[in-house]
Amino acid sequence: IKEAEASMEEAQALASEYGANIDELQAQIDELVPQIADLEARIADLEAQIEENEAKVEELKQRVLKRMVSSQGTMHFNPMLDFILGSQGFADMLRRTYGVEAITQKEEQDRNAYLDIIEQLEKDKEELSAAKEELDAKKVDLDAKKERAEAMRVFYERIVAETYDQIQALLEEEAQHQMVLSSIVYELDELYKMEYQYGMISMVPGSSISAGIPSYP
Repeated sequence: IKEAEASMEEAQALASEYGANIDELQAQIDELVPQIADLEARIADLEAQIEENEAKVEELKQRVLKRMVSSQGTMHFNPMLDFILGSQGFADMLRRTYGVEAITQKEEQDRNAYLDIIEQLEKDKEELSAAKEELDAKKVDLDAKKERAEAMRVFYERIVAETYDQIQALLEEEAQHQMVLSSIVYELDELYKMEYQYGMISMVPGSSISAGIPSYP
């Protein structure tokens, strides 16, 4: 029983230790969740800003093209316009129109400013995405550790329960032995209380009389 009790106390201590570990891991996870949510919100905000500035650049592009169309009659600009309209994308279009005189200095400054903003926003978005990936990986690791700790806690709690049942069985067995022992002690006490009887009352089969007293093999 003492060995079982010592084993149960050890298992209880380990279960409590893993339980505390679970609480600590959960606290770290709870701390990460709002950080991840904040990063997701900031990334979404950056994506919205990027989309907004891309729309502004596209608007600038359309304004430039409209001006070129309206001025081509006096500037004899048809070949260059065809060249620009045949671009394969916005970046290609910017490269083609870079040297076109129809783009004023102010428009060029606006274009560069928008592109710089987009580039910086993309850079910030990449940094936030990397930070979010790091936090996501850390959360996954903490979740895995918490799951293992939970499994160990359940394991040792099962050992505690099984050991408790074992102790109860041993206590019942001890109680039964105690009852037998008490019965034996009672019988001995009764024997000790019996008065010595002089003279032979009866002989045990197989015994004989020697010097006036029973003799037993």
